[in-house]
Amino acid sequence: MACRKCGSAWTTIRGADRASCPECCKLARFKERKAGRYQDPTVHKVCMVCGGQFAAVGLDEIRKRKCCSKECQSVRRKATIQASVASRRGTLSKPRAKKARPQCAMCGSDVTSKNGRKYCSTRCFHEARNAGIQAWDRSKIEEAARMRPSNVSKSPQRHATLAGAKDMKAFLRSVCRMWNRVIKRQPRAPVAIAASRFAFFVRHVPKVLSCKLCGVQCIKPTCWKLPHCSLECARKDCADAACTRCRKHMKVHFLGGNAESRKARPMCWRCVIKTHPSQKGKRGHKGRCKKFGVPYDSSIRPHLVFERDNYLCHLCNRKTLPRVVINGNVPHPRSPTIDHHPYPLSAGILGHEWDNVRCACWECNVRKGAAWSGQTLLFR
Repeated sequence: MACRKCGSAWTTIRGADRASCPECCKLARFKERKAGRYQDPTVHKVCMVCGGQFAAVGLDEIRKRKCCSKECQSVRRKATIQASVASRRGTLSKPRAKKARPQCAMCGSDVTSKNGRKYCSTRCFHEARNAGIQAWDRSKIEEAARMRPSNVSKSPQRHATLAGAKDMKAFLRSVCRMWNRVIKRQPRAPVAIAASRFAFFVRHVPKVLSCKLCGVQCIKPTCWKLPHCSLECARKDCADAACTRCRKHMKVHFLGGNAESRKARPMCWRCVIKTHPSQKGKRGHKGRCKKFGVPYDSSIRPHLVFERDNYLCHLCNRKTLPRVVINGNVPHPRSPTIDHHPYPLSAGILGHEWDNVRCACWECNVRKGAAWSGQTLLFR
């Protein structure tokens, strides 16, 4: 044995065995070729493209080269790429197996809905009813829909009246069945999902309460916040009250999240709209000036206008009261107010400016309205 690595007959200059020879080591092959003791082997091969013979010199060419020239090699590469693309297209172009769609029970056409419908349209459903294929009684369908996992919370069994111990046991049994159904969906759930399941179970633990309106005892989940047996009783339960702002007679209902605040401070819907933050700036002289497109002077104050005119109404030439006095729901007729004279704000000529404001009593200002300067002679 000469080469310890591959067992070839190559030996050293002194005739000893070699650790590696030019046949198995590239570095040894390079050294022997440089010293002139190694010649690359030559093998005649046949080109795979044109069929001509060529000489493959060296171990690498013998192992890898399969074409006689670069042109044949490029042709072979293109053919390989086209074959791979064709094979991919062949796999992608295979038709997928279509799922069988349900057929309409009336006309036999495909039903595109995924909710398990029996008929393709409402027309077929009514035709099946008239033909006697579909029953007019839908109690079984509604019962099946109530017992679905997504509609269990809407089931009327949760709001059944407390007729005896059997109803309570049936209700607890339905809650436990629902809880087991939730657990079976994800048996190995993380801590967060387990906590949400526990909270869901706690919210639906049954409790017994008596209706505030009709007095009937009923079973409700813990999350039921109304003191009534149903929403109908909650809508009927109301109290008479007066609006705290305009004193209008109204009825306060106990249905909704803000029932306590509405009972403490009742307010009609018109006053709620007027006092809403979104309506800020739409009332008063500033809002009216913005509405009619006239200028607004922020330095004008009511008491400054009244002191300038010496609390004298420019319409009836009588003294006004020193301050605004409210009698019932309306101001006193002699209460001082600001009147826009000679041009009202709705005319769009002058706005809330010092040259266009006058002192007027409340009664004359209401009677005048949006009249111009030439129409105020009827007050004299």
